[in-house]
Amino acid sequence: MIDEERSLIKSWESCKCVKKSGARLECKRYEKELEPLEWSLLKSFSILEVENSERLKRLKKFAELCKTGNACYSIEETVENQFTRESIIFRANETSLDSSTTSKDGSEVKGSDPKAKTMLSRGLLDRILDTKKKLVFPANSFSAQIQKDVLALNFLQTMENIGSCMKIPIVIPYNRVSDLVYLYQLDVIQDETMWSPYVESEFMRTLFSHGFITIAVKANLMGVEKVILLPKMHDLRCCMKPQDIIVTRKVKRISRKLKITINTSFQEVIKGISDSHGEDWMYPEMQLEFMKMHYLNGMYKTNERKWSNGTNKMESKTDHENNETFQKNEKTVVSVEVWHEDKLVAGEIGFVNGSMYTSISGFHRMNNAGNFQLVALAAILYFNGFKLWDLGMEIPYKIDMGAKTVPRRKFIKQLNELKNTKVKFEIPAKYAGKSNGEELISDFLKAVGGDKVAAGGPNKPGSGQK
Repeated sequence: MIDEERSLIKSWESCKCVKKSGARLECKRYEKELEPLEWSLLKSFSILEVENSERLKRLKKFAELCKTGNACYSIEETVENQFTRESIIFRANETSLDSSTTSKDGSEVKGSDPKAKTMLSRGLLDRILDTKKKLVFPANSFSAQIQKDVLALNFLQTMENIGSCMKIPIVIPYNRVSDLVYLYQLDVIQDETMWSPYVESEFMRTLFSHGFITIAVKANLMGVEKVILLPKMHDLRCCMKPQDIIVTRKVKRISRKLKITINTSFQEVIKGISDSHGEDWMYPEMQLEFMKMHYLNGMYKTNERKWSNGTNKMESKTDHENNETFQKNEKTVVSVEVWHEDKLVAGEIGFVNGSMYTSISGFHRMNNAGNFQLVALAAILYFNGFKLWDLGMEIPYKIDMGAKTVPRRKFIKQLNELKNTKVKFEIPAKYAGKSNGEELISDFLKAVGGDKVAAGGPNKPGSGQK
């Protein structure tokens, strides 16, 4: 699936020639009555202010266009046609665009014509709601965002129609997540779990960057099944300094047989997690979004205010705060792999958050391979200058390996101090390309004190949920 997504990204970029030279879009007209798209549901469900971002403005515009008449335009869903349709609906004011639509009767309508925008919008809405024929758009395109919005609003509308409600607060991409974290610091919000109908990579990245560990669950309402996010800000967070890990003799022995790598087989690690635990919370929808975060790095959209370093005070707004910007970033969603004779025997995915690293989920297929992975990862974090290792919820094996629980307010304070300190997440050059992890573990023990070697130690389960 990710190969298809990456191909679409490339194809979308190749459509720049369409924008420059103009394009003709063949459409089929049909009549259909559609339920109004009630974007205001976002406000009625949300406990936080709904930010009037550029994305929300597009959603409002799209919802308004879809209200007019019953006429719709359908198109052949090629990447080029999708690009042209998006250009007509959302970008037709750009002077470089010279698109037009040709209806079945042969009449031509300019892309700037309100009728073309309306009928194409209604056709797109109808097509998105037809979940039997799933549409795939390039990541971060306006069309992909509208698709996420439509499906989320459809779910919220179903909840409202049947009088259903969640007992935990909702969070959506139109909320300012930093405000939510501040409310946690003030103990205004007590629930450690939130929920969201938006399963999308950039929103998940924002949640992780603010300290939420984000998993998922499947919900079914009146036959409408949807994967929903469950971002968690635990009351007690299990954390440790990398150098505090307890190393067992078994790990030292097995380090001669195992090799550790970083970001070489992210997709295989995701598969290993899914195979080891079943889908659990790592549904195909979540797998795809994690792979987008990993492989499509550099398309990170941000409009969040930053926290002043180590304080509860946020930096003041700027004139450009609500503008959408795309910037290249270091890879934040990463994988750690452990190999035995060219076979993947353990691994995990994690999130790099400044000089704090968060373990998200992992697996192992060989005795002590998981324990080796933890120690080798601790060594890598230590040598790269990471100050804190976030292990998520408290589980006995984490305490056994040297972690301690941290109250939520203290965890948030530590995160705010560390998230803007950039360090590299890589295997130090001295150990890169080594056939095993023996030297890495040995040097780590010398650096932090060899007295940390213990006879026993944690028996790491393949953690499928944090």
